[in-house]
Amino acid sequence: MVLIALALVASAASSVSAWSFYQHRMVGAVAQHFLDPETVSVLNTLIADVGDIVNATTWADDVKSTAPYKWSASSHYIDYEDITPVDLNSTVTNVSCEPVFDEVSCPGGYCVTEAIKNYTNRADIHTGYSTALRGEAAKFLAHYVGDISQPLHTCGKLAGGNGWLVKWNGSLFEPAPYSKYRHNLHFIWDQFMIDADILLNYNNSIATYTQKIIDDITTGIWNPEYHKWTHCDTPFTTASGRVVRSACPDEWSADANEFNCATVWNRLGKNTNDTDVDLFTNGYYEANKEIARKQLAKAGLRLATILNSVIPNNGKLTRVNP
Repeated sequence: MVLIALALVASAASSVSAWSFYQHRMVGAVAQHFLDPETVSVLNTLIADVGDIVNATTWADDVKSTAPYKWSASSHYIDYEDITPVDLNSTVTNVSCEPVFDEVSCPGGYCVTEAIKNYTNRADIHTGYSTALRGEAAKFLAHYVGDISQPLHTCGKLAGGNGWLVKWNGSLFEPAPYSKYRHNLHFIWDQFMIDADILLNYNNSIATYTQKIIDDITTGIWNPEYHKWTHCDTPFTTASGRVVRSACPDEWSADANEFNCATVWNRLGKNTNDTDVDLFTNGYYEANKEIARKQLAKAGLRLATILNSVIPNNGKLTRVNP
């Protein structure tokens, strides 16, 4: 039975997802469920070029390699300088994932926390930006709020884990058509761990997986705590003086970054190119798959609360209430 399951994961990886495309769309689908009707009406006008919030979630990835938007590449992450379990030795004996904002973690102010602040400000109906710029801001937010929930988008170690090569499900290389690329830790979190969970536990259905996230927020295991995900100790204030009580990307980045000390960098083997330890079978997948699912849930709910606050023409402040 185990061998059959492993074969299924290997054969389905490329069809379930492609370069994290569907993971971002899941964030959009969760957000869409919690958007106010007026938000949807105004938002779909602002982002008419992509259609809706689900399609908007991948726009920032689509444009970052084009000439007009190459500057945006560094806005997808923040490089906190973590001391993780793989750094421990005879002289370094304690992990530390303290989010320090400086020129190392966010050079020149170009990083995901500052991008979310910038585009929350631009999306605000009261700050006076044009319809085109507000639409662009909404599309950036749709993506960056997803990015900041992924723990390795808040960690500078080895380019957020891209430089830590791993074995996954018996293979050192990604499935076709990307089989020339080695598996790395970052992309296990971006895609393959969630792909495997969908295949093995949700009948290989992205729709079923996404609906379970929504159900667990509204009536399920996360209902008692979901309000904490959109509570901000220090909410962001736009240039209009509007306090967006559900927007606090610094706090979100700290929340995601905690996992870099707690679990992301555990069970990885001896070095950055350990070809023996398989993260799918050594307990890593089982220990982290639910964390990945919950981080997607947080992203979707947070995106909805920001958009409900800044997009409607009446400018009302709303909170998601499942």
